[in-house]
Amino acid sequence: MKNNWTFLLPMLIPMVVMFSTSCKKEVILDYENVVIITEQPNNQGTALTLNLAADMIENQIVDLHPKGMGDLASSVNFDLAPGLVVYLYENTSGTGKQKKLEGKGTLNLADFDMDNLVSAVSFKVE
Repeated sequence: MKNNWTFLLPMLIPMVVMFSTSCKKEVILDYENVVIITEQPNNQGTALTLNLAADMIENQIVDLHPKGMGDLASSVNFDLAPGLVVYLYENTSGTGKQKKLEGKGTLNLADFDMDNLVSAVSFKVE
């Protein structure tokens, strides 16, 4: 009698795996993990979208000049998963003024004395 339920195991295991996988995907998809840098305040003008997974490597400083946005950024829009942090740098070497981005938001860089100063960006997991 105690082994009667064992015939259900082959059906239950895939259902449990499917449920846990779909839950995990929903959590990941809640965040876009992108940074959108624009030339004008309030996300106006020419924009550069950086997808952290596709366009960047963790802890690598990315020069924005070859991408056409070096020293031109006036605003930034971001949507980052918990634990992901993006840094904006005044200089391509990662020196000078810096601005740390976490979570989700929109910033006008003039509010942080960084309007038209951002030359590079990097991200890391904290």
